[in-house]
Amino acid sequence: MPISLPQSNSSQQELTLKHKELEVLSYETEIDGPNGIIIFRGGVKATFDRSTLTANELIIRRGVTTDPAVDVISGSKTIKLRPKEAYANGKVAVVDPDGHLDASNLWFTWDPDRAKEVTGIGETVEINIGNSHVKADKMSRSGQGYDLTNVSFWTGNWRTPLFMFNAESVFFVPAKQGIAKHMRISVFGVQLPDIPRYVFSLDPRASGLSLPSVGFRQGAGIGASWTSSFPVNDSATISTSITAFPNVQPTYAISYSKSYVKEEDLGVNQYYISDQFGERSQFSFFGNIYMDSLSSAFDRMKTQKNLFSVNSTFNYETLDRVTDRTTNYSQPIELGYERGGPLGKFAYLYQLKASRIIESGDRSATRLGIYGSTFLPLTHHGRLTAGTRIDGAARIDASSSGYIGGETGFNYDLTGGLSVSTGAYGYKNFGNPLFLGDNFRSNQGYVMRGDWLGKSSSISMMFRYDPTQGWFDREYRLTQVVGPIEPVIVYRQSPRQYVIGIRFRTNDIANTLRQRKLRREESDANGIKK
Repeated sequence: MPISLPQSNSSQQELTLKHKELEVLSYETEIDGPNGIIIFRGGVKATFDRSTLTANELIIRRGVTTDPAVDVISGSKTIKLRPKEAYANGKVAVVDPDGHLDASNLWFTWDPDRAKEVTGIGETVEINIGNSHVKADKMSRSGQGYDLTNVSFWTGNWRTPLFMFNAESVFFVPAKQGIAKHMRISVFGVQLPDIPRYVFSLDPRASGLSLPSVGFRQGAGIGASWTSSFPVNDSATISTSITAFPNVQPTYAISYSKSYVKEEDLGVNQYYISDQFGERSQFSFFGNIYMDSLSSAFDRMKTQKNLFSVNSTFNYETLDRVTDRTTNYSQPIELGYERGGPLGKFAYLYQLKASRIIESGDRSATRLGIYGSTFLPLTHHGRLTAGTRIDGAARIDASSSGYIGGETGFNYDLTGGLSVSTGAYGYKNFGNPLFLGDNFRSNQGYVMRGDWLGKSSSISMMFRYDPTQGWFDREYRLTQVVGPIEPVIVYRQSPRQYVIGIRFRTNDIANTLRQRKLRREESDANGIKK
């Protein structure tokens, strides 16, 4: 029979849940001491750790876990509550640093012995994380992950979302993977075919679930590119990439990657291995307009890497080589191993690659490649940051070749996100490169660049000078947040790129789902942390 509680007045109650304090403020309180039940009503505000819950009504049951469940009336509903359970009803809202959740009602338990069971259930749920929004008829949380039914996801606050997907159900494990069933995607109001089952990665080591990007390339026209990763298990993933523009051959790539990095050392893009016909270094601040600072370049190289990969790529153009826009390369098979991370105050990366290479569908060869980079410790003097990176490579094939050299420079922060930088680079080539695409466009020179990184927009510009070519390269990059989208304009004289693209802004929710861990600290029977 449901319990009817005598009424008493109280403005504040403090309860100990687990090992932290729960502070509850309300206008009206009912207490049933023998059953360990407290009901708060009228402007309820409960604060626990970093989270704040508000509701019309909050029912909390304390006690020993062996006590039987009891029926409690909440509005027109009768609910069963076991010890160490709570039920919030009526305009429920939960706010914490990760986002905002609204629900018609919310049940949860803080019993550490039930961590593998369902620990929370919300109905008529809406979640807002930055620029991303989620609605679901029901959402439950357990030690295994999160389960949502009848789900809608969209970005921005426009009346007609530019990107939206609906699914019958979504189950995901933060920092691991998710599964969406009967997913329907809408882009710019155009409904795409139903996808019966879609598995996506939330592993920070992989590129994860990404949306197609639309852009314009000089000489290629308007096209689209899409890259995504699909988890095989906790340490391996399959990645695919497709790029299609009307005036050039489409490019395709598929790879299997297995990471041997320990879980406590997980980092961004630990499944990615760089292309041997791409730019000389993926960590170059003075050669890549996409890198925003010397510190970012150094930190990226410090990310732990211990990766084995098998790749197949077709019709890829070179980048920052003498063959840009004139020659493409395919690698039907490439075996790669990459190792890197911090080494004392230094950062390092080396690669071993064995591949079969085809040049423009004609010339082909088998190659063994060894590539390495070392970043010396950054030096800081007030707003000035200086850094030096050393690179080297050896290619073993029918005509062996390689290079050694590096770049050095400094970055000075002025004010309000504005910085200026200057640097120099120099490389010495040896041997006779087998492919024309092995030759870089410049092997020595000087660089000047300026960057302004604002909250909703950014502007970067860079100029490179080669004593044998003069001012051979200028690069610009502009981004501007406009509601749920972020237009991007990039111009690079060398390599020859002119790109106008649009990105859907999903970073807020993606970063949250990649970082949140479902772990509970061990506690004793009374909820006290061991």
